[in-house]
Amino acid sequence: PDGDLEETAAAMQELAASVATGELTRATRSVEINGITVNEGEMIGLVDGKLCAADTSLETVLKQVLAEMDMDEREIVTLYYGSDVDQEQADLIAQQIETLYPDVEVEVHAGKQPHYHYIIGAE
Repeated sequence: PDGDLEETAAAMQELAASVATGELTRATRSVEINGITVNEGEMIGLVDGKLCAADTSLETVLKQVLAEMDMDEREIVTLYYGSDVDQEQADLIAQQIETLYPDVEVEVHAGKQPHYHYIIGAE
């Protein structure tokens, strides 16, 4: 990259700060956080590390997570699916994202992470 190290580092930090991260996983215990009641076994959604959704339906949690990520301002979504998810399931989630947000490009990758069904990066 052109420019000095400080300029390049500042540009990279600015870009990284503009990326929202969503995570979908299954609750391992019942709890209430941020006014959201979570029952053990439910799907939960986090955005930038903060709990924002809990429901028995993955689709409902996905929609809430995407809304919290301000998808109307995003261009690219990268979907990493975990070790408990197969390519076909991940492709269905990608199709749901594309249906909800047709102007967003969705990329799907096998992240193989052990605890999170999906990790979503939106920029």
